Amino acid sequence: ADPANASVITQCGGIPLVVQCLSSPVKNTVNYALGALYYLCNPSTKNEILKPDVHRIIRDYSAAGAVNSSFSNLANAFLDKHVNS
Repeated sequence: ADPANASVITQCGGIPLVVQCLSSPVKNTVNYALGALYYLCNPSTKNEILKPDVHRIIRDYSAAGAVNSSFSNLANAFLDKHVNS
């Protein structure tokens, strides 16, 4: 949520690294990646973040409520703010 850190992440090409974390076997890493993308997504980064494969992964997580409610809640918040609005 810190604008200075978000700026460093985007300027240093960190968005693809955060996206890679979406497929981590470590649940906390996926949670952090979903949260980071929520805050990193803005008009200047939206095209990079919302590529079709990333969009599909986030949609899959949003439908995973019975398996992992944390993933589902974070993914739904992301979709509500950055896709469905």
